Amino acid sequence: MSSHTAESISKDYDFTGKTAIVTGASAGIGKETARVLALKNAHVILAVRSVKKGEQVKREIIDSIGKDKAHLLEVAELDLNSLASVREFAKKFQQRKSQDLHFLVNNAGIFGQAREQTVDGFEAHFGVNHLGHFLLTLLLLPNLKKSAPSRVVVVASTVHQVPTEVDFNDYNLASLEPFDPSRAYNNSKLYNVLFANELNRRLEGTGISANSLHPGLIETDIIKVDEEKQKEIREYYSKTFSIPILSPAQGAATTLFVIGSKEGATGGQYFDDSKVATASALAQDPEVGRQFWELSEKLTSATFPARDQ
Repeated sequence: MSSHTAESISKDYDFTGKTAIVTGASAGIGKETARVLALKNAHVILAVRSVKKGEQVKREIIDSIGKDKAHLLEVAELDLNSLASVREFAKKFQQRKSQDLHFLVNNAGIFGQAREQTVDGFEAHFGVNHLGHFLLTLLLLPNLKKSAPSRVVVVASTVHQVPTEVDFNDYNLASLEPFDPSRAYNNSKLYNVLFANELNRRLEGTGISANSLHPGLIETDIIKVDEEKQKEIREYYSKTFSIPILSPAQGAATTLFVIGSKEGATGGQYFDDSKVATASALAQDPEVGRQFWELSEKLTSATFPARDQ
């Protein structure tokens, strides 16, 4: 594992004139991703569930990178737990004076410890980690196309390799008793990679690249339990998958690499440790990707925009 940080990996990047949306930008690697993008002169929209927290994070980022870059940061409400909130976010984005969008960073995610449902009745990991981002991306595709070359970056995980199949009937894990949060999370990370790969196939020739990545095992509060339990879970994953525990600054490095490097311009790839890696065979299966895409369209009532939109 390299010692890169988001800032060091992007030392030669300049995103002047570029606009980025980062979901889950109020903490962890999302916050660091937003900070470094703004540091490198991108206009960054912090898409967050709590505007109050988002504004606090915006102030912290400004304190870090300098008040002269304050105009590069804005906060917008986005609750991936609600498809209506996703639609409202996209609607407001379309009403902006500038509707350019060069980088869509689907970073937000949850790792719950109990069976929960989204506002729309989906198992929470499936709904928040995948469906919310799926709908968000489809709604913003016209902006990404008009701003091309542009990139969609999906933060997944190495645990996407754990699932051995996709159950198209029991996507809500209703039959899983007792509920296993690790299985739900692992499934959602597989869905992230499947989505990025299928999206890229459908975007061929549009100037938009879609990639997924493993950020590393990060010391953040994504796992909603007490600190001792968080540490226990991180250590379990570290030992099981032989991966080190990283800081948010290190964890955001691969995201910045995919956003800014020439390698990231080629879509349909999976990245780990700031380089191209190999996703699981299941995640790369185009037939599984097609079926899962069609299921996602059905569940979100969204359709892939025509090429000329």
